[in-house]
Formats: sequence, C-alpha cells, structure tokens
Amino acid sequence: MISYDDSERQASKGGNRSRGEILYHLFHPHIAELVGAADLEFILPPEDFPIIGGRAPTDNLEGILVIALDTQKGSVVSDEEINGLIGIGSTFINDAINGEKFDSTSDRMDALRLQFNRGLMGDKGHHGRVRAIIITPGLVHNRMNWVNDERIATEIIDSQSFSAEKEVEVEQFTINMEGLGTLPRVHPVASNPKTLSLYMGGISGVTLAQLFRNVGRRLLESNVRDFLGEKGINKGMRMTIDENPQYFGAFNNGITIVCRGVQLSEDGFVETLVSPSIVNGGQTTVVIAKAHLEGADLSQVEIPLKIVKIDMSPEKAAIMFEKRISKFANSQNNIKATDQLVNEEPHPTLSELSEGVRFKGWTYLHRRGMLATRELDDSEKFKQWEANHPIEKQFEATTAAVIWNAWWGEPHIAARGAQKSFQIYHAQLRMRYIEKGWNPELFLKRSFGLCMIYKYVEKIVNQRYSGYGAATRPHVIGWFAELMERKLDLATIWASDDSELPKNIRDILDHLTGKVDHVLRTYEDEDTKEWAKKEECKNTIFSLPIEKHILQLMETVPRTLESPLVMEDLSAFLYTIGQKKLWDSFYFVRDDVFGGNSFGLGSSFFTAMKFYRGDRLNASGQSVILSIWDIARTHGYLEKYPGKDDLYKPG
Repeated sequence: MISYDDSERQASKGGNRSRGEILYHLFHPHIAELVGAADLEFILPPEDFPIIGGRAPTDNLEGILVIALDTQKGSVVSDEEINGLIGIGSTFINDAINGEKFDSTSDRMDALRLQFNRGLMGDKGHHGRVRAIIITPGLVHNRMNWVNDERIATEIIDSQSFSAEKEVEVEQFTINMEGLGTLPRVHPVASNPKTLSLYMGGISGVTLAQLFRNVGRRLLESNVRDFLGEKGINKGMRMTIDENPQYFGAFNNGITIVCRGVQLSEDGFVETLVSPSIVNGGQTTVVIAKAHLEGADLSQVEIPLKIVKIDMSPEKAAIMFEKRISKFANSQNNIKATDQLVNEEPHPTLSELSEGVRFKGWTYLHRRGMLATRELDDSEKFKQWEANHPIEKQFEATTAAVIWNAWWGEPHIAARGAQKSFQIYHAQLRMRYIEKGWNPELFLKRSFGLCMIYKYVEKIVNQRYSGYGAATRPHVIGWFAELMERKLDLATIWASDDSELPKNIRDILDHLTGKVDHVLRTYEDEDTKEWAKKEECKNTIFSLPIEKHILQLMETVPRTLESPLVMEDLSAFLYTIGQKKLWDSFYFVRDDVFGGNSFGLGSSFFTAMKFYRGDRLNASGQSVILSIWDIARTHGYLEKYPGKDDLYKPG
C-alpha cells in the first residue's frame, strides 16, 4: 500500500490546491474503500472548512459527509476534537433537512445542503441513511467509538490507514456476541494450528444486524462496502425477509467472517470474535441491517455462516491472506456486467499495448483492482512499474467510457456514471475492433489526449465549481466536442506535451466550465444531477451562446483532417449483416467452436435477437450480438461462408 508521504505528494500535484482539497484527494482511495466512490463530490468551502465533501442519500446509496481535521501527521487527536467535528456534521445535516432556501449559486456548501435536503425529503430523520467520515493525518485511538454515535454514525480514517514498508500496530477489537442476540452456533470443520481454523454454522438475522450496528461499515471488507440498493438480488432478499423469512437461509449463500480470534462454548456457540470482518456477504449483511432498522421482523431469518480464524505472524501476512480469501470468495459471486465486459477484446489488447515505452508512461487499465493484484503478487516489481507509470498517467477503462460517451455527443449518458456508459463504450469499441483498418495505437493516443482534457476539467471543477462535478465534467467535454465538431486532433495534443494542455485549450475549457456550472447550479425544476442525465440538459447547454473571443481561440486549436470522432450506428451495422447471417454465426459458434455448448451465451443472444427483430436493440444487446459475430469471424466463419446465402446451417 502506498505510504502517507507518497500519497500526500501525489495529492499535492496539479497546482496550488487548498489544504482541504489536498486532504480530500489524499484520503479519497480510503474513503472509497470504506463507503464506495459512487457520486462522491469534493466541495471547496473556505467558510465552512472542515466539511469538504460528500454525497446525498439516494434509494441506492447511503449519504456520506466527509469532514477533515488537519493536524501534524501522527499527532494524537483527542476525543473532544472528534466530538466537536461530529457536532459540526450533525448541525450541517439538520440545517439541510430544515432549510427552505439555499443559495447554491454563490455558496458552494449550500449546493451540498440542497442535495441533502432533497435526498432526505419526507424522512423523519437521517439515522440509518447518512454516515460521517472524519479524515485526519493524526492518530485516533479507539476509532470505532463513534460508529453508532446518536448524532450521526461516524467512521474515522487516520494515518494508520497508510502502511508502507514498516510493520504498523494494528488496532484489534473484541466483540462480545452475548449482548447482540441469539448466539451463532458453529462446528469446526478444518484446522491448521499454524495458520487458520475453519468453522461452519449459522447466525440469526437479529444478531447479524446488531453486529453490523456495533461494528459499523468496517465490518464489511473493502470490495463490497458500497450498498447497491434494494434492487435485483438485494430486492429479492428483502422480499424474502418480508414474505417468507423462514426460507431466507435456504435461498441465501451466506456470509464469511474472517477474524483474528474466536471463543466458543462447549456446545459450539460463538461467545466472542476478535476483529471480525465480513469478506463475503456484504450485501446480505446490509440488507438485513437496513430491514432491522426499519422495523422488519427478523425472528425467523437465519443465515449460513462460515468463520475463518487467521493465526499468522507478522500481521501483514494475515492481512494479505485475508485479502486473498476475499478475492476468491467474491470471484464466485455474480459480478457487474462491466467487470465481465472489460475482459473482452479490445480492452486486454489496449491494456497490454499501452505498457510500451512509446506511450511515455501512460497506461490503459482495463480491469478494476489490476494494480492491487500486481502489488499483492510482487510488491517490489510493482514499485518499479509504478515509478514508470505514475498515477496521473493511469487511465481506467471505466473512466474512458464516461469521457468517450461525452465526446461522442452523449454527455447526458456519461452523467449516468461508469456502469451505464461502459456498455455503450464497449459496443462501440467492439465494432471498431471487428472492422478492418482499426488502429488501436491511434485510439490509445487519442484516449490519452482526451484524458488530459478530462483531468484538467476535473481540476477546474474541484478548485472553483465543486458540488456538481459528476454532472459538470461530462457536459463540459461534450459541449467542447460539439463546438469543435468532434475534430480536435487529440493524438497530436497528447504527443506534443503529455504533461500539460496548450494554453488556448485551457482557456477555452475554463470558460466552458464556468458556463456549464452556472446552468446546473441555477436549475431549480428538479434535482440537478438527475436533470443532467437527460437529453434536455444536453440540448440546453449546446444551445448556449459563445463569446467571440472563445470562437477565435477555437480557430487556433489543431484539428484532424479525418472524419469527426462520432458514435457509430451499431444497429445499422448489424442490420447490414442481416438476421439470417447473425443466427447462422451463432449456430457456428455453438456447434463448431464450442462443440455444442453455448456457455450461457444462448439465452442472452436469443433475447438480443428478439429486440433486434423489433428494432429496439440497446447497447447491451448490441454487445452480445457483436461478441458472437466476432467469435465466429475470428474462427474463420467469413472465409468458409462469405456470402449472405452461404450458411453453416442452411434452412
């Protein structure tokens, strides 16, 4: 894990940032690990420091309020200081709930208050929906003391979160299970006295909910901290709790708790746990805890339980082993569509290609957790790699999806986030990959040039227009692309100076960002971030008048002589191939390539083709059909059956 000093140096790059901004970026990876990064916004409020960021609660996400305490690294922070900060956070939330008028145009903090006001509208209170995160370079003893503070549930992230070469003192804690509810009961199934002991059994819903309440979100391992809301599988779990609680254990895969110690009674009842962490089953835990908070009857809810007691020295080895348990336990679960698509071409090729020296340290990271895995496997080799590929030159595929959607003319889609954007981005790249003449090296250079634009806009928003960043950034890029007719020579901009954008482009982006921020900040008809996800918002911004001096600046920007960088019509491409040929390519893949097994692609392809026939094909369906077509193509289908009537399975 990167040290505190290195993290601070990285956070300080990019100009004269305020101390609040440096602290936010310094601690952001740890905040994201704890509560998820979705919709987190940095706020630069000189008059309201120490509140420096957060996100309002939604149906799918817990509200977060980020509070900073700046102090000397490693200095002891008193309980009184923490209590004072919690009081500030509680006052902020109550003011947001009770407020009627918010000046979000001139008061950046009012922009966040307004978002919390709308997010908590109609609620009797914020308990269970909002959590405070206090970040500090100092040292806080007993960081868990405030996880259930009656004013606002609070987590602490301090300098102990940054561990580099030296062994750090790990704060262990013991949970007495007797005060939580019915004791879990387990049976030993495997034991290696030098490394671990394994127990299997069950835990009641009430006990699990109370365990979560007492330990807080630190109970959940980092990969599953962000609650996905009561939709999909989570919605099904909640329905089972409400309608058939006695069957919950039969329908659920259960939870895995890793701990440093466990005390059992003679009958196998779990009496105490030392430093428990749920590495698998985080969504189950939060669904149950939320249901309990809302008054649901959990008396019949039982959950399968696996406990893994780790007994290793040094503690660093135990932490590494815990990460591996989490990695393999979660690899067996359903994963996001994005996590599946990033492993399809051309993303692995782009990632491998970007490792070359001709890209000057810029790299395309196609999978989440790539760097963490590299560091875990070979920390020394990773340090060398990171020195040649600094963080400011690391470009994640999910970020590329957002930026390219904006550039292609769909900033309102990009404003919906990485998951929504990626399916469209992947389908677009998949078709380009299939087409003859696609140049992945040129695409990377253009992508890195576009990334430079994105990072500059991000910097402007953080320093001057904080509060609506997730909405502002894509709309600025989309509008800039529209004004440039999508013919900006992105590759040349990157090749000329990959460390800084030309001044004329910076001046243009400065101007556009201010205008977009004003449009979003003064919109009052509905929630601003939701409006930013609609085409109406895009059209409003695209129709804004442009000053003469900005138009003159645009004439000085390098343009490509090639066609504009626009979104391809994938449906038209597939309709050109034809329904008969697409079905035949599927039969070829299933029978000739896979030996009669479609490996789960069959149902997805059938569904996609149904929408294809009805002329209602979306990005997800396009990706499925393109994947089948590409597999067939790469296995010689077009060479064997080149014409429209040349079929693998005639009739």
